[in-house]
Amino acid sequence: MPRSLLLAALGLLAPAALAQDGLLTVTVAAPDGAPVPGATVFVGGGLEAPTGPDGRAPFDGVEPGRYPVQVRHGDRPPRLLVASLDGPGPWALEVGDGGLEAGDARDVSGSRFAADGFFDRQAAGLGTILDAGDLDLGGAVHLADLGRGPVPSLRLRDSPYGEVLASRRVWCRKSVFVDGDYSHALTTDIRSVRPEHVVAVEVHERVGELPRRLQGGDYPWAATCGSVLVWTAASLADLS
Repeated sequence: MPRSLLLAALGLLAPAALAQDGLLTVTVAAPDGAPVPGATVFVGGGLEAPTGPDGRAPFDGVEPGRYPVQVRHGDRPPRLLVASLDGPGPWALEVGDGGLEAGDARDVSGSRFAADGFFDRQAAGLGTILDAGDLDLGGAVHLADLGRGPVPSLRLRDSPYGEVLASRRVWCRKSVFVDGDYSHALTTDIRSVRPEHVVAVEVHERVGELPRRLQGGDYPWAATCGSVLVWTAASLADLS
């Protein structure tokens, strides 16, 4: 999905650009309300930008949907969020120690989604992450579609039980996990997932990128074939 990243400070943009569809502006503020320049903001599976002198990081070409967002600055604990962007935009998300201000955003730092390392992999650029802009949210999200183009390393293969996601390099099926738990059903026969429940999908070829519990399934060579991690809204609940 083509998306350009605007790295210029928001104050330098023409007024017409501020009203364009698909513009997400993330503002990072200190506890006293002062802007925080130099923070790094990650949105979804492929957008990253630093905040400017005004504490703002603008992103262009964002599609409506639910996105994982994180803010990292120095040695401070990262802010881990999921924001729901409704309508065509523009959208504004304000992040600070005092809380969040947005149309619909929540802190998910205590969730299974965060505990299983999604945000660490997002920041490190590990694997392929598909977000709301990559998935076809206009209809049913069928995991089989991942083997038909969006992820070059995947292909569909027939098995005795149905279609499976396999590596393009070798005939070996991927292990599929839903919200951190291995799914034998989806590993052996890909089925639909309700699109409104999907937050992100990760595809990993190198198993060393993942915790051991997310590396294999219930057959001997599973740990060497990589994993597909499907994250739904259920994974955002606080674990405490």
